[in-house]
Amino acid sequence: MNVSWRDAEPYRLLFPLGAALGVVGVSLWPLFVFKAMQIYPGIPHARLMIEGFTACFIFGFLGTALPEMLLAPRFRLPEILSWGGGLLAACVLHLVHKQMIGDFVFAGTLLLFFACAAPRILKRKDPPPPGLFTVFMGLLCAFAGSVIQAVNLITALPDFLFTLSRLLLDQAFVLLPIMGIGAFILPVFIGYPRRQSVAVMNQHPHGWAREAAFIASYAAAFILGLVIESLGLVRFGALIRGMTVVIFLARQLPVHRRQQSPGTMAWVTRLALMALPFAFFFIAAWPKTPLSWIHMFYISGVGMLIAAVATRVIVAHGGFRIMFGARWVRLWVIFTLITLAMITRVAADHVPAAAFIHYAYAGLLWISGMGLWLFTMAPFLRARDEAH
Repeated sequence: MNVSWRDAEPYRLLFPLGAALGVVGVSLWPLFVFKAMQIYPGIPHARLMIEGFTACFIFGFLGTALPEMLLAPRFRLPEILSWGGGLLAACVLHLVHKQMIGDFVFAGTLLLFFACAAPRILKRKDPPPPGLFTVFMGLLCAFAGSVIQAVNLITALPDFLFTLSRLLLDQAFVLLPIMGIGAFILPVFIGYPRRQSVAVMNQHPHGWAREAAFIASYAAAFILGLVIESLGLVRFGALIRGMTVVIFLARQLPVHRRQQSPGTMAWVTRLALMALPFAFFFIAAWPKTPLSWIHMFYISGVGMLIAAVATRVIVAHGGFRIMFGARWVRLWVIFTLITLAMITRVAADHVPAAAFIHYAYAGLLWISGMGLWLFTMAPFLRARDEAH
């Protein structure tokens, strides 16, 4: 059956909004390179990809999953619209080069999400996932990073604090929710053993506390790597972050092992997880071009993981679980386009004479992949599983 807007789950509104904001954010580079706009798009592009594209998918996923995991009341439509409106407003402000106000609006939207989620967490009927604290640690990193970035435009802050705030916003906000909720959810998607199932945790004394401590320790180590990089030790900081992600995957999501779910969604999720740590090791090996290599993390790792997980959520809530194990050619095409976008973007900084044109080509490839994803998901977004 088709869904009514009155019954809309958060993902139905926020996933398409995130994809649209991502397309706008990436399109700034082709527009600049082909002289359709004159202002350098570096900061607006970065903000739209983090505070728009990534934030919409994080809010959409958490807003959809938390009530089910906590057996708590669903979020109401006005709450969902307030998050989407806040994120959209922040991105519009960045597009018109009002960075300070945009960062403050984004920080306010994070507080609004906290205010909506807190009562449901406090009234939960079951223990929350062990990594929930780490998820909200990532959101707090985004809040601190965006506020410090905004304050720096009012009064110049020490270089260390400015760099750390940028890394907290751009990296901790992205990865910590993946660690926190990924260890709980993603094994089911891929078909791996699930350490955080109630049955497994109950086999060990203090099993829940032990798993929560493990996830929190990964987050702390990742943030330590950001602090070290902010002190100027780029290679060492990147190495710590890469090793942290590898250890997290080895224990929680052993991507090196054979998966039990052969479908395209599971394969793409697995490949995206495998891509996450490589960027940090490349930065450690070639620390003079960190911005180039970190795009491997953003595009093939986080970006593709967002597309794969969002696909799973949309298909499941639309009542099309038969697609979980399906061989989905169009999803492989999307994966190929996004992978080519990553290769083109990484290569750009290694051919300085043609760097900008490579930025444009990479952007067009990514837009093609994300546009195809949104077109593919549109029928599923309109459908509703009667069980939901």
